[in-house]
Amino acid sequence: MIHQILEKHGYFDWYIAQPDTQNPDSPNPRCILINFAEKKRAELVIPYEWFQRYHRIAKLIALAVQHPSPATSRAAANST
Repeated sequence: MIHQILEKHGYFDWYIAQPDTQNPDSPNPRCILINFAEKKRAELVIPYEWFQRYHRIAKLIALAVQHPSPATSRAAANST
């Protein structure tokens, strides 16, 4: 779902570092998005119950991507 939201809103340079695609049902609600081209990092917490409400997650992701923090190479490496 997160990948679909990124694509739908034109955030093509953003990649999902967490949650792990191998374990999408992880109890950790923290989401980390990384833009390697711009060296930016966005972090957000998506409450589990929001996965029933697509529009809330889309708004939260848009807000995080529009207000990222600089990503250090170490931070990017630690999130993968």
